[in-house]
Amino acid sequence: MMRGWWIWIGLVLVTAPLGGCVGVYETTDGARLLQELNDRGFGKRYEGDVNEEYYVGVGDVLRILELSNPELTIPPVSVQSDGTISLPYLQRVHVGGLTPDEVSNLLNEKFSRYYRGLNIQVDVAASPSKRVYVFGQVTRKGAIPFTGDTTIVELLALVRMNDLAHPSKIHIIRADPREPLIIRFSLSDFLTTGNSLYNIQLQENDVIYVEPTYLGYVILFMERLLRPLRSLVLGANAIRLATVLEAELENLQDLRDRQIDFNTRVLVQEPTTGDGK
Repeated sequence: MMRGWWIWIGLVLVTAPLGGCVGVYETTDGARLLQELNDRGFGKRYEGDVNEEYYVGVGDVLRILELSNPELTIPPVSVQSDGTISLPYLQRVHVGGLTPDEVSNLLNEKFSRYYRGLNIQVDVAASPSKRVYVFGQVTRKGAIPFTGDTTIVELLALVRMNDLAHPSKIHIIRADPREPLIIRFSLSDFLTTGNSLYNIQLQENDVIYVEPTYLGYVILFMERLLRPLRSLVLGANAIRLATVLEAELENLQDLRDRQIDFNTRVLVQEPTTGDGK
């Protein structure tokens, strides 16, 4: 009987997410949603291969230099969410998705209406828009800055796998709606053989997932199973501690009242005369 209940619960957990996905295609709202879904790459507005040539993204900070016209050398500017930067005379200029050289050429062209013989140079002062994403059994999860020319071994050394990580089950996910790619990497094989064939060079927006070991799966499952119980125990302990503290406060208040009463009696006590009467 218990086995039947477990099977039923398992089917509900497995089919519920699938039902939600299928529902997108069955409704008119779902059809409209599909028109807005990603149709290329990772899904960001500006994409490219930063290993081949850097391109400007949202949040990047650009440094603009023009030595012959110091007034055009302005403090570093940040690329706004719409892909533009604000500059004197020109107001907002769209630079998202362009390379630094293309931005230089664009600014030279636009400022030529006000200056002659320009040689504006643009470089990148900071590039927070370039990231890879790490999940699973590592000590440093989430979005990791990507500077280019980084291999999977270098990244693993940076994020450090924890004690539950499976060194042979590391997945590099290169998302794309048409040609997705998932590469499985074994750090154990790399360390054993020294063969760098599979020391993949990462790309911007790669997703790296480090699986747990079989024992790790069990430990993580038990942690999730016991988490509500732990919350109840902590809640009960908190209630017990609050009760004890409340009782101690009442005792302190009682002692304080007694001290005040004693001091009052001493102050109002009539002084004795010299003959003792």
